[in-house]
Amino acid sequence: MLRRIAVRIPTYLSDIRENPAWLPMFVLARTMPARRMHWRGAKPVRVSQKAHDTMFAGVDRQEIVEALRSDGLFCGLVLPTFIHEEIAAFARYVIRRRLGLD
Repeated sequence: MLRRIAVRIPTYLSDIRENPAWLPMFVLARTMPARRMHWRGAKPVRVSQKAHDTMFAGVDRQEIVEALRSDGLFCGLVLPTFIHEEIAAFARYVIRRRLGLD
């Protein structure tokens, strides 16, 4: 894990130079102690009246919540094509911007 962090340090430094607010966002989003502090201090989520409406039919909502809380991600949802296209377009935009092509 330390080797993985060491390899990413130049990217992290670049991100900090580009946007100094990135560091606290990164720490708060990526570390479990920060997540737990946020969960304890956050207001309870109001249950939506449309909580049953979802594009992800056939998934166990509680399983997803538990995976997100423990791992920070869930690998079981199949996103619609239009969402894949939006994510890919955003990734291309970010890469072009970092390379100075935009």
